[in-house]
Amino acid sequence: MIEDNTVVKSVGEMIKEGSMNPRDIHSEWENNKDALIAQLQEGIVEVTFLKVNGDERVMTCTLHEDLKPAPTKKDPLSLEKVRKVNEEVLSVWDVKAKGWRSFRWGLISAVSETPNYAGLGALV
Repeated sequence: MIEDNTVVKSVGEMIKEGSMNPRDIHSEWENNKDALIAQLQEGIVEVTFLKVNGDERVMTCTLHEDLKPAPTKKDPLSLEKVRKVNEEVLSVWDVKAKGWRSFRWGLISAVSETPNYAGLGALV
């Protein structure tokens, strides 16, 4: 039972105030990396995660070959070998922002498929 004067903080609040390090947080997705990567390669997925500053973010993203831009030397994140440098992080194509973004495996809180993403043609 929580006493009346006890303050309950979210993980995001603790990260923001510096009392929790994002690297110390773990999620079920750390053990299911291959499954999420497969979903991202097949289509568009909505990933909810905490940013390292503690803010929650919902990102609509993909790794589908037809939906992400072709790799170029001008855009290092488009090169797979550059994106795989940190095993704690996955870089994906954000279809709304039209750019490469990343999230930490341990900070994922939810994943949902978006098989009939409206407006797909306008985003790629």
